[in-house]
Amino acid sequence: MTTQEITILLVEDDDVDVDVDAMEIKRGFKRQRIGSHVVRACDGLQALEILKYEGVDTPIIILLDLQMPRMNGLEFLEAIRQNPKYASSIVVVLTTSKADEDLVSS
Repeated sequence: MTTQEITILLVEDDDVDVDVDAMEIKRGFKRQRIGSHVVRACDGLQALEILKYEGVDTPIIILLDLQMPRMNGLEFLEAIRQNPKYASSIVVVLTTSKADEDLVSS
């Protein structure tokens, strides 16, 4: 069986969370025989720059923190949903927020 390669864009500003999340993601994908390339952005603006200028390969899964500096996760999500190339990307929202508004908006 061949291994499929998937790009994961991890948009997270907390270094500790990045280390834990990236390790768990890679383990889970390896068990399923899915290769993964993890690209990290520290906020929504950097993530948009990566998508625009670094040409992240598809298929892509985006793991998105909501609470970040400069451009938060909801603003980033709104921006990529307007780009046909990334509009159908799978986005998993990661948040510790208990605010109903954040949960409903995402």
